[in-house]
Amino acid sequence: MSKICKGAFVALCVASLFSASAAWAGCRFRCISGFTTAYNGGPSDWAQGSTCSEAQSALSSALFTRADNNCVDLGYDGVCGTITQVTTGPCYFNGTMFQMSGYADHSCGVEVCIERDPYQN
Repeated sequence: MSKICKGAFVALCVASLFSASAAWAGCRFRCISGFTTAYNGGPSDWAQGSTCSEAQSALSSALFTRADNNCVDLGYDGVCGTITQVTTGPCYFNGTMFQMSGYADHSCGVEVCIERDPYQN
C-alpha cells in the first residue's frame, strides 16, 4: 500500500510539472527605444587617442559600455543592437592627445515571457 501511495505522489508531481510548463507560451527578446546617456543634453563621456581616429574609436567603445550599463541600471538586459553616437564637439588636440566627447542614443533589450491560458487552445 505504501508503494502505491508513493507512486501516486510521484505521478501527481510529474503531471503538475508538465501542466505548469505547458502554461508558458514562450519568451521573446524585445528592443525598447528612446534611451540616452546624455547629461542635460551634454556629453556623458570623452575619450583620447594619439589621432582623431583613435579618439573616435575609444569614444565609441566608452559610449557603448555606458549605454549597456545604463540599460542594466534601468532593469533591462543590456543594449539592444547598436548605439547612435552623438559627438558634442570637434576632435581637438588638448596639448597631449586628441580628444572627443559625446553621448549615445540607444535601445535597451528585455526578454518578455508570455504565459498562455492553459484552458485555451
